Amino acid sequence: MKKSVLVTGGTSGIGNSVARRFLDAGWRVAICGRTVSDPSSYEPLLAFCCDVRSASETEAAVERVMAEFGRIDVLVNSAGISMPEPARIGEISPELWDSIIATSATGTFNFCNAVIPHMRTAGSGIIINVLSTASHRALAGNAPYTASKYAVLAMTETLRLECEGSGIRIGSV
Repeated sequence: MKKSVLVTGGTSGIGNSVARRFLDAGWRVAICGRTVSDPSSYEPLLAFCCDVRSASETEAAVERVMAEFGRIDVLVNSAGISMPEPARIGEISPELWDSIIATSATGTFNFCNAVIPHMRTAGSGIIINVLSTASHRALAGNAPYTASKYAVLAMTETLRLECEGSGIRIGSV
């Protein structure tokens, strides 16, 4: 049986490049993104819309991939947004803060939370969280993005501890 991967943020950018590499290696690949105007334009990838900020949408996405592929061997959390332009705290709208944190940090949590039970049942799996140099070094004018990536780094380290001995491997790039 072919292995399968689910890539969040897979409709563009880094996520799409990662998805295409898995496809080229012979994997079954599912991608999700905020917008998918024409799913057939991504064939042979299984492409669909999913707001990673929504727990119910991420759960539905995972169930859809499980129904289609029967398993999720690898989850790549690549969905994220950055600052439209540098801004210092005191100049950043709460809405922008919430949007960046919810997409990167909460989105990663939502997908891990939905996928890990399936991987535990299978006794194996790999989760790769896409970080940034911002997860290791703060930059002025970039507080929401930096905070979101630090959060994903901390979550990755926590997952590594929680999944020890389970057959689930956790990593970040």
